[in-house]
Amino acid sequence: GTPVYNGEFTGKVTGFDDGKYEVTFADGTVHHFHDAKHMHSLVEAANQKARAENPMAVGNSAATAVIVISVLVLSAGIVLVVIRRKRARKSKDLPPPPPPQNPYHDRPEPNIADLKATSNDIV
Repeated sequence: GTPVYNGEFTGKVTGFDDGKYEVTFADGTVHHFHDAKHMHSLVEAANQKARAENPMAVGNSAATAVIVISVLVLSAGIVLVVIRRKRARKSKDLPPPPPPQNPYHDRPEPNIADLKATSNDIV
């Protein structure tokens, strides 16, 4: 049942035997074709007619590309929103980092006046 169109009627390939194609058209007529190039043109005409009648058909590559790209962009947006929400939720669950500790926390900070020069400090 491959669809065909001869410019006037639509039909389907209903048989193939010994290099001869049998086509039954919508008006009930049956025709036999020996030329594969002519059959290819009838099939291509049916495909073009189908795309013209339904631009969103799967066979229409431009419409299909637009739909696929739209779905991918929408999916990527949803994934980004979910990731951001998870990160925000994680940061709320974590305790704040501890304050930086003074290295002199158990002894008083040295007064610079109390420091004495050593032999290493002399140049």
